[in-house]
Amino acid sequence: MYFILPNTEDDACTEADLDEKNNFFISSEDSDDVYLKCRKMLYYDEPILLIFVTFLHLTLGRSVSDNCELITVKFCKSMPYNYTKLPNSLNHRNQDSIDKLLNHFDPLIQIECSENLQKFLCSLYVPICNDLDKFILPCRDLCMDTKTKCEKRMLSYGYKWPENLECSKFAEKPTEEDMENLCIPLKESNDTGFDSTDLLFSYKDVDSKEIVVDTTFSEPIILLLSTWHQILLYDIPIRDTIPLHTGLGQGASIDFYYKEKLIFWAEEGDGRIQRASLTLDVFRDIREIVDASPSNVESITVDWITRHLLWLESYPASLKASKLDGSDPTVIYTFSDVRKVPKFLVIDPIAGYLFWIDSEGDLYAPGACIERFNLKNNERSTIFNISKDELHNMGRPKGLTLDMKAHKIYWTDARSESLQCTDYDGQNFQILVTNPNYLREPLALSVYKTNLFWSDRDTKSIGKIDLKNGKKPSFIESLIESPATDLKVFHKDVQQKGKSHYTIRLEKSKKLEKSSKRNGACVSYGNCLPILTVTLLLIICFR
Repeated sequence: MYFILPNTEDDACTEADLDEKNNFFISSEDSDDVYLKCRKMLYYDEPILLIFVTFLHLTLGRSVSDNCELITVKFCKSMPYNYTKLPNSLNHRNQDSIDKLLNHFDPLIQIECSENLQKFLCSLYVPICNDLDKFILPCRDLCMDTKTKCEKRMLSYGYKWPENLECSKFAEKPTEEDMENLCIPLKESNDTGFDSTDLLFSYKDVDSKEIVVDTTFSEPIILLLSTWHQILLYDIPIRDTIPLHTGLGQGASIDFYYKEKLIFWAEEGDGRIQRASLTLDVFRDIREIVDASPSNVESITVDWITRHLLWLESYPASLKASKLDGSDPTVIYTFSDVRKVPKFLVIDPIAGYLFWIDSEGDLYAPGACIERFNLKNNERSTIFNISKDELHNMGRPKGLTLDMKAHKIYWTDARSESLQCTDYDGQNFQILVTNPNYLREPLALSVYKTNLFWSDRDTKSIGKIDLKNGKKPSFIESLIESPATDLKVFHKDVQQKGKSHYTIRLEKSKKLEKSSKRNGACVSYGNCLPILTVTLLLIICFR
């Protein structure tokens, strides 16, 4: 193994700097200077020596007090959690410096010093963010595995495992009886549930002070997402993002017809609805099927039983429907106050209900209500008021989704940073979660079985809670480009089979010929002449 050191005396990285033997970890005042001298080493063959340089400043047990940060360190982005807290236990205060340090360990992983080296280093340098008063560091068995496999290489070059990284300093793997010494273990533990491959985000419940560790999904779950600029699929179990369509301006309202793999979307601030066929992971046959201009299409939903597309428009406010190809667009309901901007349209075609959120008030007194539309008799009613007068610090609801089996309505409230629900009739109101770490600026949500997913604009993350097991939140993914403005669980079971007990009557479209539209006054060539021809005939007659 060969090292080429800098040539200048001032920059020289000497053997004394590197090989302090038992006193390798020098004082914190001098360590930065030593690191700056030694970090420029060029290495060949097997660069084992660099492991010592990156472990400067080790001080285990430092308390956690700063806010969470989205992980930007490339070396640790594949770790099964998305957020960290700085300064870390090694007293590093920014991720840029950590990123540069950990880049040196790529060769060590390539020579397979230990398959757990990345897990060990990232849990030290980029520890999982939590609300405890200490870091969740590697368990002793993870340290021992890494040390056993890498120490032989170090000893062959005359270097010992650093004393400050002795595995005795790390906690044993926790048991159900001992929840104090939480740590990242080497292998899966069915007894404790602390499997590092399942650990997505830790959370301290204010009352129980339990640590919630998310579990892997027992079946494939794919989310259909729209961000500010694109539509994509996200495969949750394997964390795979599949772009489908780009070019959005400000996000879009999205929905789908699973049986025929049709995807529908309406861009924010636009009056058009577009449709595409999903073939494997590619959009085909992209076409505009509705043009409601100059009105805006605020929200869309698909009635998969009667095979209709429904949407809410604003300016003026109305509810409309058409066939899935956009033909026969029909006004189903016109709001008496055409200035209203109803949003977040959802449907339960088996029960025969539409729901949406109607916002009102102003910045000083925001309010909103959840409205229900009965498709059997076209009756509209307010079932639940959301205002700070009735519910303290609330009134900015975002997103709406339905649990059709339980007849529950779920929504997020950005003002109170909470997830809420009620029955289809507006009864049995509950606040499921109130936590600013997970719900800083929630936007959209979707439910599948006992899993409730939501997007957050501030953290650009996708969150999840299990409605059955503890209702504790977690983050499952962070979107680097922009947050998800709408999301749907893309699964056949979401669109349940059943019978409708209503009929959506559409008016047959009076389609205009393209050529007649250019001539302005004609509906077709059969009942009038083009304007230019009529003008010429009049001129001839008056002569």
